[in-house]
Amino acid sequence: MPFNTMKLYSVKVQILWVFIFCTLIGLFLSAINQNNEYGMLLPNLGISYCIGYCVWSINHILERNNWFSSDVIRATIAIILGAIVGGLLGSYLFLYLLFDSTAHFVYSELFRTLLLGIFFGLVSLYLVYSQRLMFQRREQLVAEKQKLAEQNEQLAQSRLQNLQAKIEPHFLFNTLANIYSRIDKQPEEAKLMMDKLSSILRYRLKTNENMVDLAQEIQLIEDYLQIQQMRLGERLEYELEQQLEHINCQIPPLLIQPLVENAVTHGIEPSIAGGKIELTVTQSENSVQISVLDNGVGLGNSQRNGNGNGLALKNIKERLKTLYDNNAKLELSEDPNGKTKSTIEIPVE
Repeated sequence: MPFNTMKLYSVKVQILWVFIFCTLIGLFLSAINQNNEYGMLLPNLGISYCIGYCVWSINHILERNNWFSSDVIRATIAIILGAIVGGLLGSYLFLYLLFDSTAHFVYSELFRTLLLGIFFGLVSLYLVYSQRLMFQRREQLVAEKQKLAEQNEQLAQSRLQNLQAKIEPHFLFNTLANIYSRIDKQPEEAKLMMDKLSSILRYRLKTNENMVDLAQEIQLIEDYLQIQQMRLGERLEYELEQQLEHINCQIPPLLIQPLVENAVTHGIEPSIAGGKIELTVTQSENSVQISVLDNGVGLGNSQRNGNGNGLALKNIKERLKTLYDNNAKLELSEDPNGKTKSTIEIPVE
């Protein structure tokens, strides 16, 4: 592996690979010797080492000086020059000096050595260059997969932020109208409603994370229900489970409020007598179940299957699908007492 592709490895590793490659060539040349002259093993190895390290050195020099832009051209030149220089040097050292005889140092043997050096060098170039192309294609494929994964993640993040950013306009307009109507006669209530609305809007604007503490979401629900209770008066009651603070987990932001909004808009408000909203959270070993119940007009008599509620449920399902694949679910049902129940179940670690 004495060519430019070896810049992927350290110099010590390159030298080791050249040694292994040249050893194999020297052994091969000795094995195919027609005269079965095992005394030629040492000269074959020596000449092979000379050619191999000459090729490696020339290629290294050309590469460090940025001569020739093409790796293939640079390696080919290194092979030809290295075979000539290394062949002459190796033949002189191992055929002439070692054996102290000119019998082995003949032109035919030298010519054969040069041809074999160039041949094996070109074969080595082909193998290593093919390996390099395969390595580059593999790296390119990994980079493309990583880029695609990042793009998908960014797309999913944008979808989540878009779904989270949706705010019920009727709630905002109704709250502002109620604040305006209370400014003169009930300034304290107007101030309290403004504080709660500011808290809700601030939370929505600051929530950019994928996951938030459950306690933060519960506080958001409480602020929302306090505003609705001031607006609807005695027609709305609510109860938050007292053990919520003992459940330590994280959930997607703004996941529960759409269910509570639907309970108010489609369950409590259409009912002349009003009703009560209950929020319960239970945690098992592998999941958390969040349920919103109301005893308003009921699932069959409400507009919960209409466009407004359908869009809210669709948004929640899309978010759950994006974040948890098929490991989370949203169910809408009615219990035997006529209470409408919306339940979200999400996995926890």
